[in-house]
Amino acid sequence: EQVAVTAIRPGVEAEEVDGKVRNFYAEKGWDGKFVHHTGHPAGSPWGPWLIKGRREPLKEGMVLALEPGLYEKGLAGVRLEVDVVVRKDGAEVLGSLPLRMW
Repeated sequence: EQVAVTAIRPGVEAEEVDGKVRNFYAEKGWDGKFVHHTGHPAGSPWGPWLIKGRREPLKEGMVLALEPGLYEKGLAGVRLEVDVVVRKDGAEVLGSLPLRMW
């Protein structure tokens, strides 16, 4: 999620956030294990899904759920959700869990 959080800003296209997460996983050798979207609107249908092909720009005030999951075979895997609000200077994380994993 930290890669996505860092990429989120008003004006950034939804697919760009997804692409940065996919590139990160590919660099780690996990590209074949990321068969999920990076995120989706939270609490409202207002906002884009963070996935390839969604060129909608992020806007200040959007609330997004970030949940890039890794799966080994079929649906066996892990996915953690972190909710954020798009602010003028980037993403504000709503919660207190540490995001640093690597």
